[in-house]
Amino acid sequence: IPTRDPSNVISIFSDTYTSVPVDFFNGYWQPYQTTQSADFVADGNNILNYTDFNFVGNQFSNPTVDATEKSNIHIDMYIPGEVPSNMNFLITIVDFGADKADGGGDDTREQIFFNKSLWVPNTWITLEFPITMTNKNAIGQIIYENINFSSLTNFYLDNIYFYK
Repeated sequence: IPTRDPSNVISIFSDTYTSVPVDFFNGYWQPYQTTQSADFVADGNNILNYTDFNFVGNQFSNPTVDATEKSNIHIDMYIPGEVPSNMNFLITIVDFGADKADGGGDDTREQIFFNKSLWVPNTWITLEFPITMTNKNAIGQIIYENINFSSLTNFYLDNIYFYK
């Protein structure tokens, strides 16, 4: 359960904080996305569950998020069962630029790579990292991807938020 002061948080998904409007937690982007959602509730806490995973995104574009005053992102992640030996995971934060539109020609991205060494099977871990991109006043997506032929197929997410 997060303990940060709510005044220092912009929540995308959390039962602890009030979250911003979200367009979707799984856009089912065609034709290449295979990821399905099997979200559930555990002890009264909503959990995002991604199955058949290759890549998936959370989009919040109406309105986008102004994270100018926020320095970091926080994501809690859980891998049920064994962590794949070839696991490579990429998170991309997308700022939609001045036009506040996805693919409008002025988007910027920040990517953060994670390898297998961070995860412990059947254990919640926290991914926290600084947001270093210059533009972060119109953030509209967080994308999660298997890369380098990673065979991760199922994981849970909770407490996705920007903070200072």
